[in-house]
Amino acid sequence: MLKKAKILIVDDDPINRLVLEKTLANDHEIFLVESGEQALTFIQSTQVDLIILDIVMPGIDGYEVLVRLKENPTTQAIPVIFISANTSHDDEAKGFELGAMDYIAKPFSTAIV
Repeated sequence: MLKKAKILIVDDDPINRLVLEKTLANDHEIFLVESGEQALTFIQSTQVDLIILDIVMPGIDGYEVLVRLKENPTTQAIPVIFISANTSHDDEAKGFELGAMDYIAKPFSTAIV
């Protein structure tokens, strides 16, 4: 049996977290947190294979979380996918410049995720 990939979902909206969890849970091990601060704390103690990261959150936003992940040698290789209602080309470009591997616009289709 193949090992399930571990995915950390970071989103302050409980409905988005629930939809993403239900979409991905059959084939992946899912972890949920609701803030950038919680994500950075969680990642210190648990290794994950992918982070799905909202951008607009209270406290530390997704851009800052990604910067901190990329600055840390133990987390810099973790792929990050942004998921955000910010859909301008500038927002997407900033995400890619900071090191995101993909950018999914909200509202999202579960088929895309």
